[in-house]
Amino acid sequence: MFSMFFGSGNLMFPLSLGVSAQGDLFYGALGFILAAVLLPLFGVLVMVLYEGDADRFFSFLPSKAAFGFIALLLTIWIPLGSGPRCIALAYSSFGASISLPPLWI
Repeated sequence: MFSMFFGSGNLMFPLSLGVSAQGDLFYGALGFILAAVLLPLFGVLVMVLYEGDADRFFSFLPSKAAFGFIALLLTIWIPLGSGPRCIALAYSSFGASISLPPLWI
């Protein structure tokens, strides 16, 4: 649960949100509350309702379809979602104190 609330996305998101929102404080705050507060709380609520049992959560699907969905989600989300954000956060953390080559090299 810690990573849902304090993962690399939630460390980087407020900074990029502040830069891109500029004068639109209301819309920036609304987007932050929806994405960084309500979505993780919804995830915790669902985990509590299903007692952390993924099989029970996907019981409406056939077992092979549920496994395929989870596998597809992980193979897409990690390389395209959380992985690059973790790399960018680590690079930015070290880049602030030492000289590093550009990330794309």
